[in-house]
Amino acid sequence: MALILNIDTSSPVCSVCIADRGQVIAHRDDFTGNQHASLLAILVQDVLREAGLTTRDLSAVALSSGPGSYTGLRIGTSLAKGLCYGQDLPLIAIPTLMGMAWQMAAISSDSGAVYVPMIDARRDDAYIAVYDGNLNVLEKEIFVTVDTHLYDRFLRLYDSNIYFGGSASHKMINIFSNTKFGTVIENVKCIASNISMLSYEHYQRKTYSDLTYFEPFYLKEFEGRIKTK
Repeated sequence: MALILNIDTSSPVCSVCIADRGQVIAHRDDFTGNQHASLLAILVQDVLREAGLTTRDLSAVALSSGPGSYTGLRIGTSLAKGLCYGQDLPLIAIPTLMGMAWQMAAISSDSGAVYVPMIDARRDDAYIAVYDGNLNVLEKEIFVTVDTHLYDRFLRLYDSNIYFGGSASHKMINIFSNTKFGTVIENVKCIASNISMLSYEHYQRKTYSDLTYFEPFYLKEFEGRIKTK
C-alpha cells in the first residue's frame, strides 16, 4: 500500500483526502469558504476515521503548494509539516495549477489539447499555467492580467484545442464572448483529489520536498506578470 494524505487549502475550499496508490478512499471538501484554520485538522481526523487509519499508517503527506490564498497555503503547510515531523513522513508538493490541469484533462479526455488552469487573483488578474494533454509544462506559473493582449498571446503560441478552467475562467468568457476561442470547463475546483494521482507518482519516484526549507509558492505579482504594453 501507499497511503497518502492529500491536502489542498490554496483556495476558499478546505479539502483533504486519503488515497491508496493514487485512488481516493476517503475525502472531505468544505465549500463554506475560508474556514481552514478551524476545519482542516477536523477534516483530517474525519478522513482517517472513515478509512480506518491513523497517522502512523500513512506513507506520505502531499500538499497543493500554490499559487493561491496566502493564508490558506500557510495553514495547510503548517499542518502538513507538523504531521511529517511527528510521524517521520516525507512531504510531497504538487503545484495547485497542475492539479487543476489534471482535473481538466480527466474531464475533457482530449490528449491533444492545451489546458490553461486559472486562479482568480482579484480585479482582472489571475494566476495561470499552461499544460499539454500529458501535463507537461508549456508555460510555468505566471501572474497575468486577463485582457485582449492575453488573447493575442495564446492565438500566436498555440494551435491546439485550448481549455480554460478554474475560478478565473469567467474572465475569459467576459472578454472573448464574441469569439470562437477556447472552451471553458465548468466547475474546476482546487480540491485534494486533484493531486492524489500526481502525489502517488511523486511518491514512487521519491520526489520529496525538504521539510526544513519548504515554503508555499505564493507567486507575487512582481515575480511573473505579463506586460501588456
